[in-house]
Amino acid sequence: MIHSWVEKNPRLTFFIFLVMAALIYLPALTVTFGIHTDYSLLLKQEKRNLLEFIEARHAVMIGRFLGAYLLSIQCWFATTITSLSLHRIFFFFCFMGINAWLISFFHRKCRLDFFWAYALTLMIFFLPNSQASILWTSFSTAGCLNLLLSIAVYYFFEHVKETFSRTAISILKMALAVIILTALFFIYSPSTLFITVLASSRIIFSERAQWPQTKKSGLQDLGFLLFGMIAYFLIDRMIVHPFALSTGRFWEPYQPEYQGGLVNNIFTKIPLLKEIMTVSLAGTLHPLFGDWSSLLTPGILMAGMIYLFIHRRKYLPSPALRASAEKFLLLAVLFLFSLAPIIAPQGYLTLTGYRVIHAS
Repeated sequence: MIHSWVEKNPRLTFFIFLVMAALIYLPALTVTFGIHTDYSLLLKQEKRNLLEFIEARHAVMIGRFLGAYLLSIQCWFATTITSLSLHRIFFFFCFMGINAWLISFFHRKCRLDFFWAYALTLMIFFLPNSQASILWTSFSTAGCLNLLLSIAVYYFFEHVKETFSRTAISILKMALAVIILTALFFIYSPSTLFITVLASSRIIFSERAQWPQTKKSGLQDLGFLLFGMIAYFLIDRMIVHPFALSTGRFWEPYQPEYQGGLVNNIFTKIPLLKEIMTVSLAGTLHPLFGDWSSLLTPGILMAGMIYLFIHRRKYLPSPALRASAEKFLLLAVLFLFSLAPIIAPQGYLTLTGYRVIHAS
């Protein structure tokens, strides 16, 4: 009943979604408060020039120099605690715009019914990190705004792929897409990698007959992300970081979680990977039942695979099995790509609550 009503009234459903979200966030949008570094936005003595804001100087040294500029500009418009509420209202509506786009993406690109498109969007909207992008004002530029820009560059790259030809214009468009992606990494790399969610969704909901085209598109997305990551790392380590140190206005972060450069010993990341997999597999059950709840999902999958192997083996054609295996491997690689900002650096040896498990 609900499913059919949503299918018939998608616009009215979105209006209800908007009203419901506004009511849920109403206290946060009307009460004057700040979270963590929000109050440092109000320090007038640090607004003499673009990078005098203390959090901006820190952001430059941990690979977010464009994010530092955006944060400084935001700092100029934060003059009172009340203004923080105005910022939250602005980013709330930005996020609702993102939600509208996501619903359209799931419906048109992934061919999901509106009901399931809304369901997936709701789950993303109420992730802890999504809530932080609205409630934590000084994080909103890196979270919400960069998420909006990341979706835009994904759409641009999709357009480039669909219209690509071996011409100078197409090559320039492809290069421009990589340049924009690299720039977004310099705002905040975890939210930029929300692109992996979009690419993974296309793979998960692809039809068997369209798998060859979907696989090609997924591999192109991986290449796109890889080029952007490499460019980001080289520019940050060889240009931005040395230049910032040479000015004498910036300092190396001393906290272990902010150590720059690539990890020297990948085995030091094993506890972190274990925590990531545990929390990811357990989902909402983890806060209730702990690490053991992470066995539920693989247990169900294993039981299903055993059942199929025993009872339906003769009905499973080998091309379908091969396509499923390829889909699984591609999704696994995309998942690892989404964790690159945590796995690749020397810092991030343990989870900081659940906030580092980004949608990206």
